[in-house]
Amino acid sequence: MKWFSVILIAFICLILSCRKEYSLQKFNIGTSASDISYSEKTFLVSNHADLLLKTPTGAKLHFPAYAFVNKLGQTVADNITIEVKEILKPDAMILHNILSVSGNELLESGGEFYVGVKSGSEKLKLAPGVYMKMSLPNIGVNVSGMQVFNGKVDTTTGNFNWQLNTNPGNLVAADSTGNSNFDSYSLFSYELEWINCDRFINEPKFDLTVYPGNTPNVDSTDGYIQLPGRNSAMFLMNNGITLYGRVIAGPVAIIGICRSNGVLKASIQKINIGSVQSSTMNFVTMSEAELKQKLKVLR
Repeated sequence: MKWFSVILIAFICLILSCRKEYSLQKFNIGTSASDISYSEKTFLVSNHADLLLKTPTGAKLHFPAYAFVNKLGQTVADNITIEVKEILKPDAMILHNILSVSGNELLESGGEFYVGVKSGSEKLKLAPGVYMKMSLPNIGVNVSGMQVFNGKVDTTTGNFNWQLNTNPGNLVAADSTGNSNFDSYSLFSYELEWINCDRFINEPKFDLTVYPGNTPNVDSTDGYIQLPGRNSAMFLMNNGITLYGRVIAGPVAIIGICRSNGVLKASIQKINIGSVQSSTMNFVTMSEAELKQKLKVLR
């Protein structure tokens, strides 16, 4: 019996070593993914076995063993740092300036994610032929038909921009159970860093003009459009006189944010595009906590 116990314990340890799961403490900002706009977490791992990383929203990142290589193409499996950020709702998109746009086209997002991998100060990438599987969190958005986008800062505008990844294997697909619930989809990516689960909003668009109103400084005023119920937000362009953009018909929220002499001021208005295509901002002083709460209510 003694030898049997030793063999049984060794067998259990072997099974557990094949897949490690790193559970995180939940943030105290909600009880489900639909309550959480933003999260971030850093994992310290080794990659001699399959990895399963779990985020506060319930997303799961799957990596096979020996998934990462350095710039020389050499496998790195020890002392790995994986930084994960999740931007899931329009309020977080606005506050972090990671908007759901591809060029001038509006996107509807099923979640924006950053997955950065390092060994020490050196960036790592996925080995050739290796992909990351991300089981998407349930944020109340139907991701059926969405595609994989990769994000970078546009050097000409300084704004963040998402580009559709058309390379084979980068896709969003229902899990093998055939379940059609929102939380039964996975994103597959052969690339790391900024990744987005998105679809284009291909609906008729209108020109929107936003007058800066009582802003203390037009040049330092950032303007945004949020589409309630569509999990989408975009920049308003600023020409130093007015702000403008192209948006779809229906209800929109127009947000202006300006910090003057260290004082935060914001303007938040709702209009119905189709009957009105212009608006004038009305700035009031707000605390950061008030601004965050008002943006959250707009979702």
